[in-house]
Amino acid sequence: KMQKINELELAKELIRFPSVTPVDAGIMGFLEKKLKQLKTDYKTVFNTDEGQRVLSDLEKRCHFLTTTNIKGDSHESAYLEGQRSVFLFIKQMLLSKET
Repeated sequence: KMQKINELELAKELIRFPSVTPVDAGIMGFLEKKLKQLKTDYKTVFNTDEGQRVLSDLEKRCHFLTTTNIKGDSHESAYLEGQRSVFLFIKQMLLSKET
């Protein structure tokens, strides 16, 4: 079951670590564990038949294989590139070797 991240609880856990220190103090291990779980969650969701259909749909909607440049409209280009950026992030999470 995918664990929902509670932002308030995450912030409370992060506050326990020193903010400025030359020593790790455990924060890197804590964050690596959270990131590893998040990558696993992405793979769990998108490695189902339903997830693959959604991923295929997002690939088209988020301009994965097409240009996001709209000549003469930098705002629309930025908007479309933002959509593409989200899809690229999802792909990166799925292609990550860490599980």
